Amino acid sequence: MIRRFNYTGRHKISRDHIELMIHRVPEKGALVEFSLALDVVKEQFVDLPEDALILLEAYRTSEAWERIYCGTVGSPLFPQKKLLEQFEWEDPILFRVKIVSSGEGPTKILAWNTQVKADDVDVSGNKNRSLLPIVSSKELGDRFWKLAWMDDVPELHVNALYEGSRPPKQIVLSDPGFHAFVYPQIVESVFEGLLITRRDEYDRDEDPCGWLQFAEKVLKVDAPPDPDNDRDNYEDHAKQWIDYAVDKFCSYRDIQHTFETHDLTHFGNND
Repeated sequence: MIRRFNYTGRHKISRDHIELMIHRVPEKGALVEFSLALDVVKEQFVDLPEDALILLEAYRTSEAWERIYCGTVGSPLFPQKKLLEQFEWEDPILFRVKIVSSGEGPTKILAWNTQVKADDVDVSGNKNRSLLPIVSSKELGDRFWKLAWMDDVPELHVNALYEGSRPPKQIVLSDPGFHAFVYPQIVESVFEGLLITRRDEYDRDEDPCGWLQFAEKVLKVDAPPDPDNDRDNYEDHAKQWIDYAVDKFCSYRDIQHTFETHDLTHFGNND
């Protein structure tokens, strides 16, 4: 029986203290490798008992969910390596890290983090944490693509039933027309989701999806406006910030050069 948790009084484990990687083996599965900077966590949260359990939970939906026991605070089992059984090898997966009480009575969360994205590790050992996981979907009807959200993490869903000359994921990843016409709209929608639609619940400091860090470190955009300090005009200022960030994205991806050097007349042409 799956134990339910009491979240009262929990501590937040910093993402910086979590080492989480996925080794994807085509057609076989996803091997997750997990460890925790437990000494740092114990120094930060001195009230953690030695017999508290360390749990790693992989999830995607309520139907796709898997829990891994990683020992206790006093006797951790790191690094923890496990081939996930409830997921396909290419599934986008999020994780929860929990330290919970043991013994009788209701199980209490003592420390945790959620919506944790793992680093994808290729065969050469290179790490990559995708900003926009691509998901094949059979639920899009006649649409080719749709921006969807898994908790606070954006995903690009593409139509698995598309019968074109190239696989949908190949188009999304390499087609100049898709990059030029569609990606700026996706970027705009992601930032609108984070700063406007989810502004009251999204954890900007933790930034679980990584998009705000991408804007700051890669696009070189200043931090977005803070709704707590800009209550009267926040939405207008947020939209201005989003417009500027999308423009910087277009410069970063050299969208103008794509239009100048590629024949995009075929894109969207139904003739």
